[in-house]
Amino acid sequence: MASGPHTFVTYDVFTAERYRGNPLAIVAVRGNTLSQEKKQKIAKEFNYSETVFLYDAEPESTSSDEQNARKGQRRRKIEIFLRDREIPFAGHPVIGTAHYIFQFLEPPIPYRPSRENGANERQTSTLLTKAGPVTIHFNPFRQVAAASVPLDPSSDIHVHATTITCSQILAVQPQLSTATTPEAELAKLKEREHPVVSIVKGMNFALIDLTGCPGMMAGLKAGEAPTVGKLDEGWNYSSPSSSKDGGDVDDDDDDNDDDKGFVGTLYFTRLPPEDTADPPIHRLEARMIEGGMEDAATGSGCCALAGWLAEGELGKGHHVFAIQQGKRMGRESQICVEVEVEEEGEGKGEGGIGGEKEGEEEKKGRKEKKKKGKVKGMMLSGRAIIVMKGELMHVY
Repeated sequence: MASGPHTFVTYDVFTAERYRGNPLAIVAVRGNTLSQEKKQKIAKEFNYSETVFLYDAEPESTSSDEQNARKGQRRRKIEIFLRDREIPFAGHPVIGTAHYIFQFLEPPIPYRPSRENGANERQTSTLLTKAGPVTIHFNPFRQVAAASVPLDPSSDIHVHATTITCSQILAVQPQLSTATTPEAELAKLKEREHPVVSIVKGMNFALIDLTGCPGMMAGLKAGEAPTVGKLDEGWNYSSPSSSKDGGDVDDDDDDNDDDKGFVGTLYFTRLPPEDTADPPIHRLEARMIEGGMEDAATGSGCCALAGWLAEGELGKGHHVFAIQQGKRMGRESQICVEVEVEEEGEGKGEGGIGGEKEGEEEKKGRKEKKKKGKVKGMMLSGRAIIVMKGELMHVY
């Protein structure tokens, strides 16, 4: 992005159709002319779940840098804002920004019909997020962008000691406890443990398993997330834009929600897997609710869910998850998460995570399970389509 006015584009992410998926605004930052306070006001004005502020690519200073720039290797800083705060990482902003960079800012890959019509071609670059560098890829022939998830190197995904109880869920979704809810569904909700999982510091999700509870899954309403207890030591976080030194804040003596970062609730149900694919595709439906609203597509939450299931139930190997979200609110989204799990020595087990195929032993195992592996890497991918473009007026 060259010098000039603060321009913007909007994308619908995790979809190939306009007015589906999750909307995203991407604002071009010219130098450092926008204060953090101004960025927050702009994000609130767009009123999307997230707004990205994209900086110009780092200048090339050597011949090798110039060569990398031609290959799409120049790094770009981004900042991600919710309506009310800055967050270190999020899935649909990274995927949407990757689409924009490779479609408009980087030179395209020449068409090579000799290589399966370009099916395996991809461009690569790097986004600098507050959670760390994120490698992004783009296949222009499939129109799919992918991004590595900047997992904490010491703990991959992190499952906190605190859990969410049935009573906490019903406190924010009271309609689920009415007479129209089957008693069998309430019993399942009560018997299951619902973990709180973080993929990076500051991005936390309560994972609520509603498999076998179609009435509850359909009956969810936009609202608040259950109150999460104290996070494990070292996992508290405050927005970089609000901390005095611009960095993380660890204050484990304080239970204030502001120190937890983002806390959302991802309700999910397991669908029958695609066993004919290699590797098998584990299919899920998810609904993310927080802050009085429902999100159409939550890449980071789906990564937390996929990682937790992969290391807790599937074990060593390469696992693919196809997650449907937003359909019940008219903004259907398709999210893909690939998880690489290495052995951790807790046993390997058998079976998968497919819908109604699980029996009583699997249900019991979920409640008392030990990890069957450790997440080694995670890749989030999806499609996106540009919707609007424009210019911010009188912003300095």
